[in-house]
Amino acid sequence: MVIMMKTLFFTSLFIISYLPIHGQINDESFTDETFWDFKVTLANCVLIKDRNALKNKLNDKVIECWDAFDCAGQGGCDKNNFMNIFFKDGNSKHWNILKQIIRFGFKKMEDSTGYYFIGPSYTEKDLSIIVLANNLNVRNKPSIQSKVLKTISYGYYQCTTDESGLPIIFNNSWYELIFENGETGYISKKFTTKAIDRQLKIAKVNGVWKITEYYCIMEEM
Repeated sequence: MVIMMKTLFFTSLFIISYLPIHGQINDESFTDETFWDFKVTLANCVLIKDRNALKNKLNDKVIECWDAFDCAGQGGCDKNNFMNIFFKDGNSKHWNILKQIIRFGFKKMEDSTGYYFIGPSYTEKDLSIIVLANNLNVRNKPSIQSKVLKTISYGYYQCTTDESGLPIIFNNSWYELIFENGETGYISKKFTTKAIDRQLKIAKVNGVWKITEYYCIMEEM
């Protein structure tokens, strides 16, 4: 019991520490108390990498894409296969992806079947990069060894894009920002919304919150 209480305490600190900052992250988890409870327990099982607990939070079929074509399909992936593909053990990169999604919260959405939640909560504007850091270095070249021009914090920033309007990636992990005065500079991808290429959908199935979709953000492909 003591261990469980400590775990829930640190889970709560984990969630609270990433509540909306500077008005840039619009986490709407608090709009439904039952969903908030689900999010807390989800964060708990992700932090301790509890496969059984996570499996219990999955719908019988989970829609996914790109990572596992042998499991993909219109009806979704059986949750047992889903766990074996994405969360086979504690070393899977997807534990960290889920942790990142939970950090930035969920957006409440609605369709003909009712409302549901999509994470991460932020939405991106055209030709923009959302910076998710305080005092992030902007460099004169796409390299960690290059000169620091300035620092920036949470917010929307225009970036260089290709002909289709997608942000151009330099040296595999840098974006070029264009500031209002015409100045340009480079920031690391890992401190932006582009660092997370997946979204999580959680909806009620027979009155119970379940993870129903875990899919790639298509513009990142």
